[in-house]
Amino acid sequence: METITEAAFLRWASEKGMGLDEKYPKSAVLSYKPDMEQDRFWEVPFEPQRRPYFILSMLSFLGDWNTCYVWRHLGSWPQSANPHRINDQIELQILKGIGLPLGTADVVIFSQDEINQPSH
Repeated sequence: METITEAAFLRWASEKGMGLDEKYPKSAVLSYKPDMEQDRFWEVPFEPQRRPYFILSMLSFLGDWNTCYVWRHLGSWPQSANPHRINDQIELQILKGIGLPLGTADVVIFSQDEINQPSH
């Protein structure tokens, strides 16, 4: 696993034909540039504790892929070791599992081979 800055991630996304959706400038929604009317959204489970399984399912549906970029929508990952919101608690557990520091705004890059590796 490695990390890159958000700016570097957005440059990479632009090279792949993706960019911030101009219809939602404050939401930082990524969309494919060639046909923005064909965007689709995944329905994320309401219960945060179900989200890691949702993410794993999404990754398995992608088929044969090599590299995945994980971008924290609208900002940094949790900054407190004792967050109050359930969403931040789940994200904190994910950060701990992959060894990222609190409050990082970096984009996580990992390969398909790393999915079933034990945590640090």
